[in-house]
Amino acid sequence: MASTSNTLSWPFKNIGPVGAITLFGLAWLTLTLVFDCLFVWPVYRQLRTLHYRATDGVIIGSTLRQRQCSDSRHGGMTTYSSAELRYKYRVAGKEYHGDRYRFGECESTDNRAQWIVREHPLGRKVVVHYDAKDPGCSLLSPGLNGSDLFYAMFMLPFNLIAVGMLAFVGRKALGRLFPCRGVGAKCWDDGISVRVRLPQVPALLLAGVVVAGAAFAAIFAIAVLFDGRAPLWLMYRVWSVVLTSALLVYLGVKWRQSRGGYDLVIDTIKGTVSLPRGWGRKRKVAMSLHELTSLEVRSEGLPGSQDGFFSAYCPTMVFTDENAISRPQTLVRWSDRRRAEALVAWLRQRLTS
Repeated sequence: MASTSNTLSWPFKNIGPVGAITLFGLAWLTLTLVFDCLFVWPVYRQLRTLHYRATDGVIIGSTLRQRQCSDSRHGGMTTYSSAELRYKYRVAGKEYHGDRYRFGECESTDNRAQWIVREHPLGRKVVVHYDAKDPGCSLLSPGLNGSDLFYAMFMLPFNLIAVGMLAFVGRKALGRLFPCRGVGAKCWDDGISVRVRLPQVPALLLAGVVVAGAAFAAIFAIAVLFDGRAPLWLMYRVWSVVLTSALLVYLGVKWRQSRGGYDLVIDTIKGTVSLPRGWGRKRKVAMSLHELTSLEVRSEGLPGSQDGFFSAYCPTMVFTDENAISRPQTLVRWSDRRRAEALVAWLRQRLTS
């Protein structure tokens, strides 16, 4: 029988690194959107219950349902539990029956279902919350709880990465549809010196990274200390800490930018160039304008990117010393080629005028 090993191949074998990253990005965005929908819909319905009306009711059924599933990773069986409640209540003289504790409540491996059943024994009087427009729609636990905010924090890093991907693709697309007008960076020219603000990392991006890191650390701590069931008051405080840390980082970066920490300064009187830290420079570097031999845009990218979405463009000053040794100095790295070219053209005009 003839072998078919030479005719069969993995369908993504020859896509290359750019194609692999593209497929990974699409898969990430799709999965994140799916999990967001699964989470957001029950939370939205729970928020609507804050406007439900309340009436007295009584528990007429309270049982714990359990099922076992084999655990292929650890062997043995895993037990999942869910609380099954039934209660009755009256609205405008008419009796209704309900069985919902809260929207989005599902079976789990913890003792939450046992707690729900234990707190709602047969015959206990309870407060039932119902929709005034549809009295048959009711539940016992309105509003949010700690688990809702915990899962929101769990999804936060994934959503931030998805937003970053969309922002990157959107900016690249807009850069191609609408060519850059102007310099592409904040610039000042007072006739004596030229100053260009070139932050290494945008303040908003750095704040997003801090939020994602802080959220991940908080999720891990809550999962270990509280088994993922932190109370609502604690989750409010955790969210406050995470968001405040990001705000402080954002303001700190903006303050440093306003102080000139990322500025390229060209002193036309002294004939010097002050290059900011970053892109291989551990501190500010002063160079002589007499050694400046060229201003150009250099491209960097993944193999096979072919000047595509995964290329970066670096406005670069090339200095040549008395020994004919060239020392290129990267100013900034942008994903928009036209923006980089606009900055280089503006600098050439200022230095040759």
